[in-house]
Amino acid sequence: MSAVDLMQALEGKRLAEADAVAHGEAALDVDVAIVGEGAVVSLLAAAVARGGRSVAVVPPVVPAGGAAPGADLSTVPYSSELALLIGERFGLPEVSSLALLEHAPAELRAASGGKTSLGFVHHRPRRTQDPAETVQFQVPGEHAEWQPDRAALDAWARSLAVAKGARVLTGAAAARTTTAEGAEIRLAEGGSVTARLLVDASPAGAPAGRRTISADFESVTPYEHVVAMRRYGLPLRPWSRGTVTHTFPGGWLQVTHRGNHDLARGTGTGIALTVGPEHVVEGEAPDALLERVLAELPELRAQLAKARRATDWHDTAAAVSDPEAGTADDDPRVLRLTPGAHEPLLARELTLGLELVHTAAAALLAADLDDPAAALAGARHRADALLAHHDRIVHATLAATQSFPLVNALLRAWLLGSILEALALKRARLDAAASGDWTPLDTDAGAFWFDVPAALPAIVGASLADAEDAAARRTPPTVAADRIFARLREERIVPPLYAFGDPDARVYRFTLPRRLRMLLWATTVAPADFRRLLTKENVSGSRPPQER
Repeated sequence: MSAVDLMQALEGKRLAEADAVAHGEAALDVDVAIVGEGAVVSLLAAAVARGGRSVAVVPPVVPAGGAAPGADLSTVPYSSELALLIGERFGLPEVSSLALLEHAPAELRAASGGKTSLGFVHHRPRRTQDPAETVQFQVPGEHAEWQPDRAALDAWARSLAVAKGARVLTGAAAARTTTAEGAEIRLAEGGSVTARLLVDASPAGAPAGRRTISADFESVTPYEHVVAMRRYGLPLRPWSRGTVTHTFPGGWLQVTHRGNHDLARGTGTGIALTVGPEHVVEGEAPDALLERVLAELPELRAQLAKARRATDWHDTAAAVSDPEAGTADDDPRVLRLTPGAHEPLLARELTLGLELVHTAAAALLAADLDDPAAALAGARHRADALLAHHDRIVHATLAATQSFPLVNALLRAWLLGSILEALALKRARLDAAASGDWTPLDTDAGAFWFDVPAALPAIVGASLADAEDAAARRTPPTVAADRIFARLREERIVPPLYAFGDPDARVYRFTLPRRLRMLLWATTVAPADFRRLLTKENVSGSRPPQER
């Protein structure tokens, strides 16, 4: 029997065992039970199983959103570094392959979209879109960012979890009890799972006053066919070759195209609409919400005029939490995560999911099964900080959408943070791999949980606070924007060649001359804690060997 045949036979055996448990024909006793679904849950299960724990994955009472998955995900260099970190730390080279489109598993590449830019187009209700109110961050070739198809990624991650030894059940959790020794989960069809540790990753709806709906669509017109590229007067890349976020007062519409690269075989487009309180109408159907928003935005209405929805809606307003979720948040054997109810914005959904996988896997593998309180308490604190930071970014961005100058300014602060986080995490990963000590990555330092340039948290925090001041009407949006731009001009940590502080620099192209100027700046002017991040690979664009 070949190695491939052996792996397929083993996977089939594990699935059969899991099915027997789900239907009450057997009971399962494991170290770790995870209640949840989707790629994040499966990747966590794979990491914990690969580390030697016995793991069971139990679907939640109600699937996230109550419907099929919708919009696709989007990567950035920081999320790619997270994939490399998880792969290297937990012995999962398969996860490392997610860092670059060209290294991704063939079935994922074929189903997913490529990404040559991250674009933002601001719309004002009932007005023709102003070409001056656009921003595009162009992706350097060596980053090979992409837009993973959610359904394909979910299926791939589930197979990976099974291959690493996790039991992925088909029967949903019906009830659970926790004791000083562990947890028991009773399944809807009669089976049961007992576990020493429980991860509750069951779905949760969006925070009050926010709603996200997402689905796959066919026949979506590329935006560059609605508004000609020449109209912008800038060296933009076609919007359909990347992730584009259309902002409007009180929300945004994210569009991700598949079939836009040479290796693609998939078609269709992911559409995700996020709205704040001014657009939320209780009980409104998703189709009606989309139609009402598009009625105010002529170019987006034209883009979706011929579109046909191909899947059910994934709707955070329809997500029904497990009635027992949250009742044991302080239980020393329970780790509560909410990986599936986060708005697609700035690649945050995938980024946050991978951060939670890393945090939870490290704690579950380090925990003493007889006395896990300290390990899980630390992980709970770190997860809460990550979730709170994400929520703050979404809240600030919703506030910023009232004014393009504030959107423009806040995007620069986010891009600076994303670039430096990617560089800093790479440095931390390489240092940890060289020393064999990964514990410096398990600190309780909040949202910035690894060593970043000292000024970065203050810059990001102050920029979010400026947007929050605008939301609370303490500061006019244009004044808040001016503060952010002034900060980006004055802080020594901000590379001047990127012109982050210039509101008119709305296209970011990482050309070779810019890379060389960055190297000169880094070796002469940049603060010392920035210089240590700029390796030859970071600056020149040369690609390190593939990590498998």
